[in-house]
Amino acid sequence: MGYNRIGNGLDVKSLIGVYSLDKHSKDQMHYEGDYKISNHTLELKNNGTYEFINLPDWALDDFGTFKGKLVHKTGKWSFSCDDKYGCDINLVGMISSELMIKNNQPAVLLNIGDPDDCRGLVYVKNKN
Repeated sequence: MGYNRIGNGLDVKSLIGVYSLDKHSKDQMHYEGDYKISNHTLELKNNGTYEFINLPDWALDDFGTFKGKLVHKTGKWSFSCDDKYGCDINLVGMISSELMIKNNQPAVLLNIGDPDDCRGLVYVKNKN
């Protein structure tokens, strides 16, 4: 889909902001999970907390099981980088996630269920 891992040298200030689901993720939610499309956002806040609005419940299930609910989720976030693998974001209380970039826009990839199934949701930072 044209996303690449973010490498070292990332500034935390560049991550703070509101993120929205990309089109592919919205389509996947509709076709694979039968979720009703609405306003789905992730906000990474300056105080080290995050907030999901209308997060599909399958993102919280270890197996990616669809239950048809959209939930509100908050927690703490941090990120780390290394020379070999690039940068990861830790959203406490969530399944694994990665920091990506496309067209100079940071993105958060949430893995859904078994990583071998290649299912995920991509939240792209809104342009300021």
